[in-house]
Amino acid sequence: MERTATSARAGAKDKHNHAVREDLPGLFQEMAGLKVKRFESLNNTKVGIRIGAIPAKGEVWADIVEPITAKPIAWYFDRKKHYSGAPAITEHPFGRGRVYYFGTSPGHLPPLPAHTEGRRPRAHIPRPGHRGGQAQGHGGDV
Repeated sequence: MERTATSARAGAKDKHNHAVREDLPGLFQEMAGLKVKRFESLNNTKVGIRIGAIPAKGEVWADIVEPITAKPIAWYFDRKKHYSGAPAITEHPFGRGRVYYFGTSPGHLPPLPAHTEGRRPRAHIPRPGHRGGQAQGHGGDV
């Protein structure tokens, strides 16, 4: 099973580096099964998120995700933010695999509970200052 991860700002530009007119995630909208109409640049601040009962902090950017066919697996959880309770990370079946959309860049994540097919997902998440909106992997890697 193929697994792909996309993150905030992915799909915003075409192969010629021109901005697309579609709602974010632009070119990846069907693949990710969601839309992003609002977002916040976090600058040097962080936003609380929860993956089930596991707390974490999002950094750099916060897309306010509107799932269409994607399933939320993490939510913003921060009383100071008007979008607290909105999905932060989603999972969506696509083709023979799954697409994970990260609306924010989680900092250090504790080990996550096993889910989907009994596998523990692992993610390569770009750190602040690094570019790259997409990471791919096989098996249990994202």
